[in-house]
Amino acid sequence: MKKYSFLEELLILDTIKDHCESIDIGPTSQRVDFASGPKNTVLGTKARSYWDVPDYMKISFSGNKVKNFERTVALYEGSYINLGLYTDLNDFLKQKLSSKRISKLRAYKRNLERVFSIEYAYYYGVELSDRTYSMLMDSLKTMISSRFEEKKMEHTALEDWENFKKHGQGLIASKRAAMIVIYNEGRPIHISFNYVWEKLVFGYVRGFDLDYSKFYLGFIDIMIQIEWCFKKQFHIYDLLRGNLDYKMLFADGTYLYRVHFIVPALLHKPFSLLQWIRTALKFDVYYPLKRKLGVLYYGIPFLPKKTIDKNVFYLMEEPTEEEAEQVKKNQMKEVPINPEPRENFKRAAYHFLYNSKTPLQELQVYVIPERKDVYFLKGNGHLKKVNFTNT
Repeated sequence: MKKYSFLEELLILDTIKDHCESIDIGPTSQRVDFASGPKNTVLGTKARSYWDVPDYMKISFSGNKVKNFERTVALYEGSYINLGLYTDLNDFLKQKLSSKRISKLRAYKRNLERVFSIEYAYYYGVELSDRTYSMLMDSLKTMISSRFEEKKMEHTALEDWENFKKHGQGLIASKRAAMIVIYNEGRPIHISFNYVWEKLVFGYVRGFDLDYSKFYLGFIDIMIQIEWCFKKQFHIYDLLRGNLDYKMLFADGTYLYRVHFIVPALLHKPFSLLQWIRTALKFDVYYPLKRKLGVLYYGIPFLPKKTIDKNVFYLMEEPTEEEAEQVKKNQMKEVPINPEPRENFKRAAYHFLYNSKTPLQELQVYVIPERKDVYFLKGNGHLKKVNFTNT
């Protein structure tokens, strides 16, 4: 049985017409028809499986429907925003969130722009130079790798990164993908890469610079993405796999990813059913049972539990009166923030900038020469002491 990635055929290779006769997009009541060709006819005679099919799409696969044996298995959940329900970003936010929450989201963006020299770039239907494209993709990979190494987790996008990178530049130029970048003084600090098909946008991967962890770049990014989607008159913003908290805050609906097994002339190809049976047992029996046993295990208090230690890079606290007096009388050494005095210094400094609402150019950094792991940050009437740890 030949295995296909439905989303790869649809979004990257643009070969979905060889596999389908039509696709009905449920939330928008849109139907996309494909002309039947020789390759389409040949595929229709072969046993095959299509993985990662969003079930809000009703697919008419190629082949004689009378003779086709077709079954599906649910894999995992995804979510989407139905942009057609709203007129613009303001309307979307008003219907989704309280006025207090909206004010908070807008304050995140204002604070970022107050502290840093921020620019937003939207790459869609443009010819990116090889140098710029490589810089952005390498930056995105570094952002994702650093974030998930810190979380001690793996990111699926990194498993086939070179193949992903190979196609992206051409897809952006042909308006089949979009890259949205937040820059600070010309340096990318947040990058999102989206695939585009028809009037649908698929939020494939996002990454941010860990130094800016306190600035809620994820929320700022999703707001500018949704605003961009409205301006370009897209109908669906698909948040893809995983119903994380930030996704559920904005999502209009959830759906299941499914794998479709299609076997023409079943009596002649009965062994083609083995893959369907194995997958059904795995996702319909094994994983649900494993989850139930996990809940039961963690509900028993005396059994040992696995814990994940949280990384602590620095501690921010109030300076002593003596230390504050030394800073006031210029009795400490002032040092520049660039080059970075030590590892994770910018993360701590930007944390201070976020809390104190100090523009970067107004930040003052002091150090006691014999104490290499203690720094004092001053700006906008605030003074904090930062102790760095060895973690």
